[in-house]
Amino acid sequence: MSLSVSQGNREEQWDLNDDPLNFSESEWWGRILSAMKVLISILIGLSVVGCGKKGTPRQQEKVPASLNAGNNEKPKGESQRLLASLAQFLKGQQVDIKFTDPDGGDQKTLQFVFKKDGHSLSFREPDQLSYDHGTYEVRGKLIFLTNNDLNSWKPVLKVKTETLAIGDVVDLLDSLDDDNGIEGEIAKIEPKSIYTITDLKDFKEFLKVPLNDEETKYEGRWECKDLGFWLIQRKDRTYTMLEVLQAEDEIEGKFVRRLEHGIWGIKDRKLLYRELLIRDGELIPPVFWRMFPEEITSFGVDKITFSEREISYQKDPEGEIIKGKYVPPPQIRVQQFQEPEMKPYNDKAGLEGFDIIKAMEKTKR
Repeated sequence: MSLSVSQGNREEQWDLNDDPLNFSESEWWGRILSAMKVLISILIGLSVVGCGKKGTPRQQEKVPASLNAGNNEKPKGESQRLLASLAQFLKGQQVDIKFTDPDGGDQKTLQFVFKKDGHSLSFREPDQLSYDHGTYEVRGKLIFLTNNDLNSWKPVLKVKTETLAIGDVVDLLDSLDDDNGIEGEIAKIEPKSIYTITDLKDFKEFLKVPLNDEETKYEGRWECKDLGFWLIQRKDRTYTMLEVLQAEDEIEGKFVRRLEHGIWGIKDRKLLYRELLIRDGELIPPVFWRMFPEEITSFGVDKITFSEREISYQKDPEGEIIKGKYVPPPQIRVQQFQEPEMKPYNDKAGLEGFDIIKAMEKTKR
């Protein structure tokens, strides 16, 4: 079943029967080289040891013929050793690379998720709502990339070592013939966690992972009357929430009651994430963990409190952006819900699980 999502000016597709879950919006990524590259030639004079002459331009570094061969030809000898090492190192890693604008503009960071299968790739800017998808192939110290949405764009990441480390210099090239690539520096390397959800496959795997110790504490029924919501957090990482909100027309005494379904998790023992997927029978485009996570300050048996955080808002669409600080009110555990919409989740089965995939397939846009 193919479901079409419209969010603002962006048309996106999520096919629940296919993998990957693809939301394309990385315009900067597709044009990074043309947007940032300085179109000038740089000549570097180096002393050549052994020839008795100084100032002789260094010859362009040659790429071994085995690396310049077709995609089906594997490098030999030393390059083959590097292929195995670097390829194995990248599997299942998330690598953030900070690229420098040659024109002196702001740096741009790209987040690469190299999948464990050894060829699937997801990537985005950290502030981007969703991931783009493509492939990667390691040949020697070169990582060949593709973008599923830009077939003509096939850049190359050139690294200097077979195992990467924070601070390593990386060059992003248009192709092997590119002499003026963009220099970047590795800012972060870590194994891809279950909380890095890039596509439908990751989403399904996330639902199967047992709760960690902190998540187990948060399993159950909760309420926050100050904000007007009632919440059940389940063992299968799904949640259902009732929100009672002031109507948008702000008529006094008029409220809207919204029933929502989604997924949740607690990472690093303090960051609470919640991802809304269904609201009042309508499918919400998933952006996976781009919601601002709440930082937990204390976790009691019957009460959970959160840290102060900075917020920004507008009283009206044309008004001034107001910045301030906000402490989310605590949530209190309840044994039974009194709100009619939440009463179906008062029995034991309500805590066990919720078929979020099936519910998403049934929703209408």
